[in-house]
Amino acid sequence: ESTPAEAIHEARKDMKKTRSAIRLVREALGDDLYRRENQHYRDIGRELSGLRDAEVLVETLDALAERFGPAQDERYAGLRDRFQQELQERRKDGSQEREMASAAAALTAGRGRVETWPLEGDGWELIAPGIHRSYRRGRKRLREVEPEVSDETLHEWRKRAKDLWYQLRLVQEAEPELIGTLAAQAHDLSDHLGDDHDLVLLREQAQRRREDFGEPGDQRLLLELIDQRRGELQFAASSL
Repeated sequence: ESTPAEAIHEARKDMKKTRSAIRLVREALGDDLYRRENQHYRDIGRELSGLRDAEVLVETLDALAERFGPAQDERYAGLRDRFQQELQERRKDGSQEREMASAAAALTAGRGRVETWPLEGDGWELIAPGIHRSYRRGRKRLREVEPEVSDETLHEWRKRAKDLWYQLRLVQEAEPELIGTLAAQAHDLSDHLGDDHDLVLLREQAQRRREDFGEPGDQRLLLELIDQRRGELQFAASSL
């Protein structure tokens, strides 16, 4: 039995996995059907995003404290309390129940269409174009990051890395040693870029909320810690 917050988190991950699987067989589905189904599951994920975004801010602050030591905790305790308060308010306002009910209905409708998808065969030829496309798009996004790092280029690279990871997981039993190793690397890459993206969200909020810090220097310190951690994550991602 999971809490609503946990259920929403897992459901959002499942939407991303579903969309990655759809991309894996995009050629067989054809562009029109692919776009329709991809948009369907994208919209469900977005509908569930509000509560999760609020939780991410708290989790990311806690992860920073873990990385740089709890001595910093008190300096941004006010910000964390505000995030926690807003999270509780959102949990109580009834919106999450409406979002979950709407998402469940949309998922039921989507599931009914899966059997009609024109997928034939179960060999490499069905999924090879999708795997090749994911590698190609991932390399393209990496090339965009290399000359000029920005939040946008890193975010796009992260999405493609996650696609590749989910797709390799689906097929790794075909060649566990080779594909399993690649899947583990894609997972690490996706995690580094995902943590960086969470820090982008935290930085935006921290900059806007000066009143939640005891001293101006506390806000400045948090922003510096965020930038330092982002540098570490981006270096790890690029090296990988």
